[in-house]
Amino acid sequence: GETQFNAGTSGVTENWTGLFTAKINPPKNEAELRANPLGIFITAFQWSREL
Repeated sequence: GETQFNAGTSGVTENWTGLFTAKINPPKNEAELRANPLGIFITAFQWSREL
């Protein structure tokens, strides 16, 4: 769940569900290796609040 804070006190807690699609594209050079050593990219995502 996600808890929202207002002025340091907790307010509403909500539950969310998310779906992510990932692609693995191994780095091909040193610059790519430094930027993303595992080569994991999120290609699509969606989330929605549970009622």
